[in-house]
Amino acid sequence: MSHVTESLYPIAGDDELRALAEAQPNATNLNGIYHIERYGEGGLFHGADPANRPFSDSGIPLKEQFEGLRSVRNALVVAGRIRKDLL
Repeated sequence: MSHVTESLYPIAGDDELRALAEAQPNATNLNGIYHIERYGEGGLFHGADPANRPFSDSGIPLKEQFEGLRSVRNALVVAGRIRKDLL
């Protein structure tokens, strides 16, 4: 997603994108916007969880940045602004 967006919530603090994420059906705000228990016991990936990797060069895994991702059953709601040069 970072390759096609100029702004990506919740990585970037963008109030308009945050409102869009909050407006998603079944969204829950837990210091971030999540779909709680969206997936079964094995999570979406049933194995290696991408949330164990960092999103950026910070080296901090997504699970540490967004505590709701500590459960493989939860999904982080993201919203992005598409880069204009791709339209």
